[in-house]
Amino acid sequence: MEEFRAVNDLVYTFGPFQLLPRRRLLLRGGVPQRLGGRALDVLLVLVRRAGEVLGQDELTAAVWPRAVVAENNLRVHIAAVRKVLGDTAADARYIVSIPLRGYAFVAPVQSLSAPADNGPAPAPAEDPLRSRLPAPLAALIGRDTLIDELLQALATQRFITLVGPGGIGKTSVALAVAHRLRARDAEPPCFVDLAAVADARGVAGAFAAPLGLAVPAGTRYSGLAAQLQGRRLLVVLDNCEHLLDAAAELAEALCRGAPQLQLLATSREALRAEGEQVVRLPALALPDPQAPLPADAEAALRYPAIALFAERAAAGQDGFRLQTAHIAQVAQICRSLDGIPLAIELAAAHVHAFGVQQLAEHLQDSLALLTQGRRTAAPRQHTLRAAMDWSYELLAAPEQALLRRLSVFQGFFTLHAALAVADPAELPGASDRGALLESLSQLVAKSLVMADPAGETMRYRLLETTRAYTQEKLLASGECERLNRRHADHCLARAGQVRVACASQHPQAWLREHGEDLNDLRAALLWAFSAEGDAATGAALAAESAPLWYALSLMHEYLEWVELALSRARQLEPVLEMRLLDAQGHTLWHARGVVTGMRAAFERLQALAERHDVAEARRAALWGLWLHANMDGENARSLQFAQRFAASGEDVAPAAFAPVAARMLALSNQLVGRLEQAQRGCEQVLTGMADSTPTVRRDLQFDPRVSARGTLARTLWLRGRSDEARAMADETVALAEGIGHDLSLIYALAMAALPVALWTGELALAARHNDALQARASMRSLKLWQMHGEGYARVLARRRGLDTGTALPAALRQLAGRHLQHMLATQDEALADDALLARLDGEPAHWSTAELLRIRAMRLQHAGHGAQAEALLRQALALATQQGAVAWQLRCASSLAQLLHGGPLAAAGRDGLAALLASLPQGQDTPDRRRAAAILATAA
Repeated sequence: MEEFRAVNDLVYTFGPFQLLPRRRLLLRGGVPQRLGGRALDVLLVLVRRAGEVLGQDELTAAVWPRAVVAENNLRVHIAAVRKVLGDTAADARYIVSIPLRGYAFVAPVQSLSAPADNGPAPAPAEDPLRSRLPAPLAALIGRDTLIDELLQALATQRFITLVGPGGIGKTSVALAVAHRLRARDAEPPCFVDLAAVADARGVAGAFAAPLGLAVPAGTRYSGLAAQLQGRRLLVVLDNCEHLLDAAAELAEALCRGAPQLQLLATSREALRAEGEQVVRLPALALPDPQAPLPADAEAALRYPAIALFAERAAAGQDGFRLQTAHIAQVAQICRSLDGIPLAIELAAAHVHAFGVQQLAEHLQDSLALLTQGRRTAAPRQHTLRAAMDWSYELLAAPEQALLRRLSVFQGFFTLHAALAVADPAELPGASDRGALLESLSQLVAKSLVMADPAGETMRYRLLETTRAYTQEKLLASGECERLNRRHADHCLARAGQVRVACASQHPQAWLREHGEDLNDLRAALLWAFSAEGDAATGAALAAESAPLWYALSLMHEYLEWVELALSRARQLEPVLEMRLLDAQGHTLWHARGVVTGMRAAFERLQALAERHDVAEARRAALWGLWLHANMDGENARSLQFAQRFAASGEDVAPAAFAPVAARMLALSNQLVGRLEQAQRGCEQVLTGMADSTPTVRRDLQFDPRVSARGTLARTLWLRGRSDEARAMADETVALAEGIGHDLSLIYALAMAALPVALWTGELALAARHNDALQARASMRSLKLWQMHGEGYARVLARRRGLDTGTALPAALRQLAGRHLQHMLATQDEALADDALLARLDGEPAHWSTAELLRIRAMRLQHAGHGAQAEALLRQALALATQQGAVAWQLRCASSLAQLLHGGPLAAAGRDGLAALLASLPQGQDTPDRRRAAAILATAA
């Protein structure tokens, strides 16, 4: 970089200051200011490159060439310059800090010829034309592309209106465009602010004054246009929303009478004038809430909303820098403020008082918090409340009433929903559907209701700040209780429609259409179970909405609503109570584990179903009891429940019932060790579903294609087909990821991918799968699956040589069920505790019995009971052979060959192991096969 030289033939002017490089003077109104030499050098660099962001290294190299300078040295001199210029943390008019980038001088700068060196230079005369454009308050963030597009559009368009809600940055963007055009136009742009004009009679005078025009008597706007003929300039016509008719008339007169004039208007709604091109300003970009958060602060600051928050927080709190730990909270803050620049700036100003975390937690009090605007901002933007007051007071009475009523919606709503809740007959000055439609159209035009044309049905929503403001208005109106009840009734009707639709729609299409109902559903439930609400409505809402909670994998939250419904709603209708008990059993399983309450809920459901002879509820109870038996290691009971379920489908369409029954039987057969039947059953399910259109299943929490593949992957491994098991496990995970359903992915990881990876010795793959499992389970607060992740983590740690002990945590043993204990024991035999092995004597043989017998035999051998160990190994080998469990056959044969080594039966043990190993498919490398080969090599 070229070395900085503090000698110049120019004078730089900005605001009331003049900077004379040759004389090394900074003047304010002709009076010299005290500023150190290095600080003056810093100011000179920034002023000479006004509008650019200069990094710390670049500034340091320019001011201290060939010197090593401490990092805080630059900050000290920047602070000194700011003090002299009068910049404050809340109002940085000249120098702004750009987080992780550097500093920029943002005030407009003019350069003039240097005065003679004979005393202090007088203040330069103000150019009356160039003083007509206000200085930008700070560098705009995230608007560069939009400004470039507007500049291109102005090359061919004469009249553009920037439209958007209050605080979106319309004026700032318009000013940025105007400043960019200063150098292009012979006559600099002019700024006309209509905000202070009370009515149409003052528009002509407000327009004429900054342009130096006379207001002709007895004429409208054509006389103004006539005075501007031949003048080529851009006029920014700011804040037109309260004078739409007059502003539109003025614009049309100017476009007709002054052909070289260009207009850039700002308004909260379009002027609807002839020749107008409307550009709607978008919110600042944010991270997608469904995607992973940015990995670090540098990545997060690429999002303009977060960058603006960080910049304004740094201006209010010296030394603030965005930390990786704060990214989630800052994204949450900006998202809750809909990416609106004014709201973000106002929120960021409170970081110095609350910190990021507390600010995120308390932002629901947004209108109370967002009350510290820039001192130099327009009065209506001193606070967010003032901005909202400005917009609200411009509305007609029917529009105000409709906006208040629409504030009960927490997310998107349809026209049908608006009609159901708002009731046109109650709107002042309106009595029919047409009047409500007109009011809604006006609210959309005024940017107070956002319209989303995505999909087949137009959807609407209020920005969060608008909703918070209008909910206050609703509360003050006395209409709140009636509207909340009506909203809850609408949500209940909607939940019923959604539940029916789930049986016929593709899951992803169904979730896209209905997933955003959840925010309104939560609000309706919260009201229903409040002191002013209706618990019976809440119970019905909880029951009807089950498919949505399942599809979104929000089992922990749903359990709270279900249990609240069961405890608060008295004398429930039997069918409603049965549906809630079914939901309670399933959500308990995921959220708390294989607890007694889970089984009790399904047993209560079964008793009610029998008493009232409800076939669907009877099947639901059998399904839940089957599930509990599976997870608690009661494998024989699992098969009994599956068989009873399969026999209960006489009144159900085979296409819907058969895959469910077949999958249940396949899993139960695998659990009791009938591996060939299990494999056939899984293949039957997958073949039967190959050509069918998937639908959301309200009786299952996992996609049946995923769960069938998971069972098949484990079965293939048990039958000695490890390569096929690996491929099937990969396919299971890929399918679950593809459908985007967290519970299905959790099942694929916990019940297929992780067991197979650990059995086949792929520890790095298993670790990646377990990280994903624990992250998803933790995010959804699913205790059952968190415990699966903890168990697998213990296996991984021990396999890597870390001493984590062999005793499983008490919570895992109590809540995760014996199935997981069996699984972990087959992956690390040291994790098989004595109680687990002792139960082998009192229960029927099942899928892992042969392996558990082998483990018990090894412990007997180590204790010096060789004969008992040999007998037990032969029993285990026979059982594994009978079941076709080749994986356990190989382990038992290997252990038997080791035990017999050196004795009279050593050859028989070795030959049996060799024959078994030779019979297995070639090319499959697993720890068990390597161990068998090593035993044979040692024996030879």
